[in-house]
Amino acid sequence: MPSLWIIRKGLPLRALGITMDRAAISIVLSIIFSAVQYSQTMANITLPPAEEFVPLVTMALPVGLFEAIFFRGWVQMRFEKAFGILPGIVLGSAIYALYHVGYGMEPDDIAFLFIIGLIYASVFRLTKNLLIIWPFLTPMGGLFNNIKKD
Repeated sequence: MPSLWIIRKGLPLRALGITMDRAAISIVLSIIFSAVQYSQTMANITLPPAEEFVPLVTMALPVGLFEAIFFRGWVQMRFEKAFGILPGIVLGSAIYALYHVGYGMEPDDIAFLFIIGLIYASVFRLTKNLLIIWPFLTPMGGLFNNIKKD
């Protein structure tokens, strides 16, 4: 949907955060933020065997890309344009958290996802480049959650 919208409007992919603008700093910051996230999450769990781990990684990458494009590049950037930066971050994070209600998550999980949404939204806002949150940060969060559940 977001891709079709920008094509129809004649906008560049930059309108979704898909850009090479600030790519180098986005990648450097992504590695730093991902290292912090790793130390707080993945470093503290036992990874499953490869036959279970590889499918989880394979799933986390496209899901993370979808979430980055949809919730940051589409929802957050539209809310920021309509309401300003801070309301855009808060509203985008709320939509991100509420999206997960359909997965049977408890209210405390939704609250946690709202906080994660605020973090990812704020990180994305630094450069407005999806490379700052994907392919490392958002997929690692999803991967950790899937491993932790099992």
